[in-house]
Amino acid sequence: MDEGLENLVSVELPEASAKVLRNEMKPEGWLRFDTKEEWASHIGFVLQAMGYYNKDMDGLADDSRYAPNWREITIFQTHPDDIALAVGAAAHKFARFGRKVTGVTMCLQYQDPNTALDRCLATLEEAKVLGFESMTGKLSTEQFVAVLRPIVSDYNELKARNSDKTVLQKWVEQNVVPVYYEYGVAVDSWAGTGQNPIVMRETIYTHTKTADAVFAKSTHDRNGDHYAAALAAGDGGRSIVNLFRYGGPEYTIDFKPTTFVRVGLEDFAAKMLALQFHQEVYGKTVAGEHRTLSSVDKLAETWPRGRRFYFHLDTQLGKALYWGKWVKGGNVTSPCLAEGLEVETMAI
Repeated sequence: MDEGLENLVSVELPEASAKVLRNEMKPEGWLRFDTKEEWASHIGFVLQAMGYYNKDMDGLADDSRYAPNWREITIFQTHPDDIALAVGAAAHKFARFGRKVTGVTMCLQYQDPNTALDRCLATLEEAKVLGFESMTGKLSTEQFVAVLRPIVSDYNELKARNSDKTVLQKWVEQNVVPVYYEYGVAVDSWAGTGQNPIVMRETIYTHTKTADAVFAKSTHDRNGDHYAAALAAGDGGRSIVNLFRYGGPEYTIDFKPTTFVRVGLEDFAAKMLALQFHQEVYGKTVAGEHRTLSSVDKLAETWPRGRRFYFHLDTQLGKALYWGKWVKGGNVTSPCLAEGLEVETMAI
């Protein structure tokens, strides 16, 4: 442990955090925990080390007087990790409050169906942690996984016999893309082309009939698939009351949250554990910088490093700390964990 780090805070160093500083985390020393409890203890310590810990944080999050009385909340994600990245803690909080939360994946990678299957399986693990019902297109994710498995098996058999990329691409276009469209899943990287816009709108309409509130991507996004999905949410065949937009890693400076969902350490820990499942889908060999870390940087590092820096705890905390007057009894001026949303429509 670096000399002097233990003196940064006046609390006992959690064992989870001590493992990080002793370079005992596996694999490769990068930050990874097996439970929400470990994540929560570590995040609390990081906030203490940063000087941003607020003992009222959980109380602020759990004050039901400030939680909308929505019974059903539907959250649309363009890709399987979008919910965890942007509103994972909020989803966990509403699920804790006994609300029915549904997460809908609208778009999947298609060139290699193995990747699509892996990402669906990661989404199922995420759903268990965050407490939402997982849908992929018009099917439950479990049902869609059952549809994908024989396709993956056939693809792998073909690839073992013939590795020609042109042959594989043609097979995928004939055997994978039509199945996606049949079950309401858009094709990754095709953005607003082909049948994608229609498929996305049909999926939006399917899952908004009974929702009291809908969370969807903001149109202020540089990713073409994200933008197409955001447009679909605003034109899904009906006017959605209580439509809130969230930003992702590729959002532009035009994304300006106008309301905030206050979350506690438990919620944020669940978010980080859910992100861990998605990060691991990308594997150990993500290209990227393996820089020398200072002690506090090391506390906020998420394995593995690479271009998906937005999975890191330091990045997520940087987007989730909000300052100002947070009401709890009287006025409390302290940092609070929260996830920001743009209000597009809201019933009052």
